[in-house]
Amino acid sequence: MSNQLIAILENQLRERVGQLLDDAEAKLGEVPEDIVDVDTAALAGYFTELELRRRDLEGYVEIVKKETAKIGERLLEKMGEAGIDNLRANGLTVYKQTKKYCNKKGGITKAEMCDILVSEGWGHLVDDDYAPGSLKSQVLTAIADEEAEVPQRILDCLNISEAVALTTRK
Repeated sequence: MSNQLIAILENQLRERVGQLLDDAEAKLGEVPEDIVDVDTAALAGYFTELELRRRDLEGYVEIVKKETAKIGERLLEKMGEAGIDNLRANGLTVYKQTKKYCNKKGGITKAEMCDILVSEGWGHLVDDDYAPGSLKSQVLTAIADEEAEVPQRILDCLNISEAVALTTRK
C-alpha cells in the first residue's frame, strides 16, 4: 500500500471519527437532568442513538486495530533491520516489547505435570488449586536468572516461546 493511499485513508478515518465524536459530544448536552419527568420513549430513543454510535465507533476501532497490526509488522521489521529498539513519532514512543510464554505441552495432563513438578523439587507450585500462571512465572524467572536452573524433565514438558510486538507510550 502506497504512503499516499495510507495518508488518504488515515485522513478519511480521522474525519469520520471526528464527526462521530462531535455528534456524540453535542448530543451529550441533551441528556435530561431529571429522568423522572422524561418521556420513556424519548429516553429510549436517546439511549438507542448512543448505542448505535458506540457500535459505529467500535467498528472503526476494529478497522484501526487491523491496519495498525499490518503496519506494525512492517515497522517492526524495518526497526529490526535498522537496529532500532524504540523511536518517537507524533508525541508517542514506539518500542519493541518481548513477551514470553510458557505452558504445558498437549498430551500432558495436569496430574502428570504436578507429579513431575513434585519429583523435580518444584512441589511448592503444586496444590489443590495448581495455577498454570505460577508455573509460568517460576519457570520464566528461573530461565532469566542465570544461576537458577530448571530441571530438564520439566523443560521437556513445556512449550516455551516468545513474541516481539510493538507498543507505545507517551
